Amino acid sequence: MPRPNLGPKLVTLRKAGWSRTLFYISWTEGGRTKLHGTGIDAAHPDADTTAQALFADWLRERERTRRKGPASLIGFGSLT
Repeated sequence: MPRPNLGPKLVTLRKAGWSRTLFYISWTEGGRTKLHGTGIDAAHPDADTTAQALFADWLRERERTRRKGPASLIGFGSLT
């Protein structure tokens, strides 16, 4: 039985050959894992706070863009 999708999350990655660990936003769409790099080095002293703030902004922007479309036009003009 498939597991439920837990939604986007903030993760740290260090791939082979990389000299540092970076924060990434990870989520799943259509059964595929997607990654969005933040460019924030995890070794920086206030990296966690900065990455959390960027992740919160990213989530707000993602939610805002998902609301656009025909449903957002209800109540305007002839669509009422």
